[in-house]
Amino acid sequence: MYVKKLFTDNEEILVRLRLHWIQYILPVLLTIIGFVITGDFQEVNKPNDPQAATAWISVICFVIAGYYWLRNLTTEMVVTNHRIINKKGIMVVHMAELRNIKVESLGIHQTIPGRIFDYGDIVFTGTGNTDVVFEYISSPAQTMAYIKSIIDENNSTAQEQQTKEVVEQVMRQIIQAQQQNRTDDVVAE
Repeated sequence: MYVKKLFTDNEEILVRLRLHWIQYILPVLLTIIGFVITGDFQEVNKPNDPQAATAWISVICFVIAGYYWLRNLTTEMVVTNHRIINKKGIMVVHMAELRNIKVESLGIHQTIPGRIFDYGDIVFTGTGNTDVVFEYISSPAQTMAYIKSIIDENNSTAQEQQTKEVVEQVMRQIIQAQQQNRTDDVVAE
């Protein structure tokens, strides 16, 4: 998994999402078309032979299907305890990430076929109008609610930790100031 290489020491995956099955229809159809066309010709003897065109169409179907299979298999969408990461691509990698504490809102984009087959995009909007989009997710409303609860829980834990650190820092400063005052009092006597 590519995104694990980017993790910090105490980062862990809380949710890993996969593409909806609808994303695999085009590669399957192209593969079937490629096999049907391949079975239609036995041997291509002449360059102007109509079967040569059929052979090329078959090859093109397989190449396009292979591209979509690889694209779908290498798409990684994860929510960790620190951030949201969306990675696409094999050789050319496109990655977007957003820290959980920077998430301002979550939204769903669903087309009519998406409503029928229960898939859609979840859009995470962060501060500075930064968006991370998880595309073609199954049951986007339930998935978004679950991810939102995880983000809210992690954000409250992070805020509690930050508050605790600030209080500890202030207490250290107060103690240092008191010790400095005592030292000044002893020197003055």
